[in-house]
Amino acid sequence: IGRFSAVPHWPVLAVPRGIVEIDFLLDQHPPHEIADILNERGLRSTDGKVFDGDNVYAIARRHNLTSRHDRLRAAGKLTITEVSQLLKISESEAWRRRKQGLLPGSAFGVNKYLYDRPSMGCRKEVDDGVQYEA
Repeated sequence: IGRFSAVPHWPVLAVPRGIVEIDFLLDQHPPHEIADILNERGLRSTDGKVFDGDNVYAIARRHNLTSRHDRLRAAGKLTITEVSQLLKISESEAWRRRKQGLLPGSAFGVNKYLYDRPSMGCRKEVDDGVQYEA
């Protein structure tokens, strides 16, 4: 076959530290928070710039990392539409409950949340004094 072998010998590439960090942090943080963490640790992009949420998101996509959204969905988190339908409340009421700490939500972006499945039958009281069936 000449100087080329029949089986290609591809070099084994080490995964850059930043990619490993992003993959690990996506389990607990949205991209904009990851950018802050990486910058606080003194890490920089390949062109020497500080990280922001957009380039963390782009790096994750380019390296086929599972997105924060997809990780949360795989863990059973619900969209605001799904949780609103379960609770028989409006999406704006679900948003208010999350802000008041009555409906746990996990951020996957700036002002983007997925929600825990609410336990049925529990009653929650919100600041207006009205009790809502959850």
